[in-house]
This record gives sequence, C-alpha cells and structure tokens, in this order.
Amino acid sequence: MLVSWATVLNNPHRFVPALIAGLVAVASLVGCSGDDEPKSAKAQLQEMGITEEPALVVASAIQRLDPSGVVGLELGRSLIRMKYVQSGYSWADTVCVADRVVEAFGEDEFAKLTVIRLGDVIYDRPELPAAIRTCASPESLARLDKKAEGSSASTDDASAEMATDIDGAEVGVTVEAFLRMSADRIDLNDEETACVVGGLVGGRDAGAFVALATGEEVVSVGDIAALVTDCLGKRRLDVVALKAGRALLDAKEVSAENDLRVQRLIDEQFSEQQASTTTAL
Repeated sequence: MLVSWATVLNNPHRFVPALIAGLVAVASLVGCSGDDEPKSAKAQLQEMGITEEPALVVASAIQRLDPSGVVGLELGRSLIRMKYVQSGYSWADTVCVADRVVEAFGEDEFAKLTVIRLGDVIYDRPELPAAIRTCASPESLARLDKKAEGSSASTDDASAEMATDIDGAEVGVTVEAFLRMSADRIDLNDEETACVVGGLVGGRDAGAFVALATGEEVVSVGDIAALVTDCLGKRRLDVVALKAGRALLDAKEVSAENDLRVQRLIDEQFSEQQASTTTAL
C-alpha cells in the first residue's frame, strides 16, 4: 500500500489500514494451542482480526500518529500548519492559521488537544473557517477558490494545488518527531527507534522533505516494513507486532467514536442554523 506522508500528516489519525478485518477479542501475548505450543505472532494477530504480516503491522503503526495522543503546543501548531498548507495556504500563511486556531481554544486548552481533535478543530469552533480564511494571501485565496470550484488538476497531483514556499527543514523536524512518537507508543527501544527513524529520514535534504510533504515522493508501508525487519530482528518483531496491532485497533475505535462526535456537532450546528432562520422569518 502506498501512502504519502502528505496524506498521513494531513489526516494522521485516520489511517487505520485495511489489514484490520474488524474489532475482535485481543489475544494474550503468549497463547497456547492444543498441544501447548506458543502461538506465533501472526496467529495472535489473526485472532485480533489482523491478517497482514507482523512487519507490515509494525510499519503501519509507525506511519501514523496515535489519535488519542497529545502532542502539545508546538507540535500541535506544526500539525495544523501541515494540514492547511496542503489545502492551499502558503507556508507563510499557515503561521497565521495556527495562531487563529490557538487563539480560538486558548494556549492551555490547545496544548491538551488530542491528535484527532486537532484534525477536526473547525467542528469544535464553527467560527474558525472564517477566521482562518482571513490569513490567506491573494495567491492562497486563488488556490482555495480554484479547489472549491473543482480544480482541473488530477487528484493524484496534490502538489499542483499547493504553495511553493514550504520549508523542508521544518517539515523534516516535524516528520521525525511524529515518527519517534509512534515508535515510542509501540515500545521500540532507543536503538530500534534510531535505526528505523534514521532509515526513513536520515540523509534527506530540505528538498526531499518538501517532496514528502507535497506527495511528490511516496514512502510505502512495505518500505517501512523492510526497515523494521532489519532493525528489530524476528524475536523483537514478534513482540512489537502485537503491541502495534493493539495500537491500530485502539486507533480504529477512537476514530469511530470521534466520527460520531463530529457528526453530533454538525447536527447541532445545523439545528441551530435552522432555528435561527425560522426565528428570522
């Protein structure tokens, strides 16, 4: 499966892979078969409803952020900036966008928002879309309006509708921080994290990180899985894969709950608008 980091960073909490067949009972770390032999990691993953190989499960967990994780003020701002640069705002404009979002919540509350809440801030603060749009330069407004009208650019060519002033060095810092958080969540040790993260971001210059941010360069889950296999070894991979599987199942559940929360907010706002219109008549 090919997933660009542009896509992951835009919706980091939503990428629970298709390898998860459904939520079922989670197996213990060491199960027993009829002859009392320990079950393999793959067998235990299958009991969770996860059908892919352990290395791919670990790679999928590393590639996406924990939706219930709290990243704090600075990384939260970075996540907002990555999201809005991909929607058409210039990189310079996204500083203002992040300011507007932080102002809407207040620094203390914003710093406590989970990743999934950061992705859906406009539903919690309905006034934000209008406030954010005031940040757009004329060039950004042209891109936004073009997208709203239906761009002729291919949906696979997201970079055609993005600004050209993206700071690759800042993107690189953000990507590495997020990868380290994901690695820590599934209990990779320092050496394993350095190996995997170094293999993914090491040696890339600013231009390469811009290509990752725009989607011009794509890193497949298979590429990450190959690194995971080399960096962990089979014994550690089997242990970490079960933690990764549980993390992905948890992410799926959190995302489903948030979808319901957002729909409730949308319904409430629609009802309020309807009531306001009726009163005005």
